[in-house]
Amino acid sequence: MKIFSTPSGLVLVHPKASQIIKDLSLYDVSVSYEGLGSPLSATGMFEWVAEEIERALQADWGRYLSSGTSSANQTIMHFLRRTKRRKILLQDSSHKSIPEAIAVFGGLNIEFIDVYLIPEFDAVMPPTITQIEEAIEKNEDAQAIILTSPAYDLAYYNDYRKIADIAHDNGMLLIVDAAWDHPPNLSRILIEGADIVVNSAHKMVGALQGASMIGMHDHGVLKRRELEILEECWKISLGTSPSYPIIISIGAALEVLRKEPQLLDLPGRFIRELGEKLEKTGIKTLTQSILPKQLKRELKLDGWKLHAKTTISGNKIKRKCEEKFDIVLEKAGPNHIQLIGTFGEILKKDIKELAREVSNAII
Repeated sequence: MKIFSTPSGLVLVHPKASQIIKDLSLYDVSVSYEGLGSPLSATGMFEWVAEEIERALQADWGRYLSSGTSSANQTIMHFLRRTKRRKILLQDSSHKSIPEAIAVFGGLNIEFIDVYLIPEFDAVMPPTITQIEEAIEKNEDAQAIILTSPAYDLAYYNDYRKIADIAHDNGMLLIVDAAWDHPPNLSRILIEGADIVVNSAHKMVGALQGASMIGMHDHGVLKRRELEILEECWKISLGTSPSYPIIISIGAALEVLRKEPQLLDLPGRFIRELGEKLEKTGIKTLTQSILPKQLKRELKLDGWKLHAKTTISGNKIKRKCEEKFDIVLEKAGPNHIQLIGTFGEILKKDIKELAREVSNAII
């Protein structure tokens, strides 16, 4: 029995992963070698990873990729083109991998959905339901809606049901780029009506760099042949030389979080503690209570992320944190910073002490 460690320091021993990662060079093999199972057919240890993904996403079909959600988004654009769903409503300020994937496959007509801005914090929120409805009214012939939730400035939808109903009533698929989401919130996106979701498992879940997952739930919108095409497009994105360690790390991270759900409280506790310390110094943080009324009804701020307004250049704070304190901020701008609480140091140190250290670095 071998031991597999996730980057967060968690260890997993699993019978289906019993041959994994003692010497990375042993796993530099083509998918034509099926001694460890086939990643293309999701057999052997890859079946276990697919099962963990389907459980985490509440998906009817779930798969893995070892080159990030950039590849997952290419899978989706390839799928939309092949199924002739070629007019797409795309949330503005989405990740660059989506327009890049659109450029790769071509033949797709994109119309943008406006997003909601909070100028004081230079923060981009997902589109409101009203903004989505306005975009549909102007583009009734669209065949898919692609949203980013959580948005890259930390807000996600309270409930996807109304959005899904609007999309499906107009004959459109609802696709969610949830790259920055994490359990347990991840598990409700498909159940509440989205047809397809992608996630960067290496960002928030604790898998290896490049790990991502894609899931589908059949709400009766996709035809049987379209489901087959989705798998075909995924296999092309997976390639013939995927990284076995990266793929397996997805299953490892998801299983650990499923078996030890108390770990999911730690990032939120750290962010709350840090936010309170920063507020005491006069640094204002974006909180649920100061959102405009419509956003309060429709959106919820992700408790694993902190977005703060700064009195000096956020870029200067970012450089100081990296050079002097070895702390990496996720985003910085002329008057804001964003920090994400992920596993790693949070598991190694007292949360109050860690929050004090990070607060002192930011001030």
